[in-house]
Amino acid sequence: ANPHLAGLLSGPSVIDRLMGLQQQYFSRLLSGPHDEAYAESRRKIGAAHQRIGLEPTWYLGAYCLYTQICFPRFAAELGESCPPALLSL
Repeated sequence: ANPHLAGLLSGPSVIDRLMGLQQQYFSRLLSGPHDEAYAESRRKIGAAHQRIGLEPTWYLGAYCLYTQICFPRFAAELGESCPPALLSL
């Protein structure tokens, strides 16, 4: 619905690349290490978001959806229920 964001997601190759980057993000988030190199990679992503004009409300909203959708699936894969406190992240 947002023309600016729609323009950023201009085709399947862009979406596929971004999905791959999200998979890398979750893998590194869950596996660590969370050292200075990790922090620097997060700063670079933040700078890229700023450069393309992606406002925090958009990526924070996406992160909220990830936690609501993915965390219960992660828990199901482990044979556990997803604690509501985890969804508060």
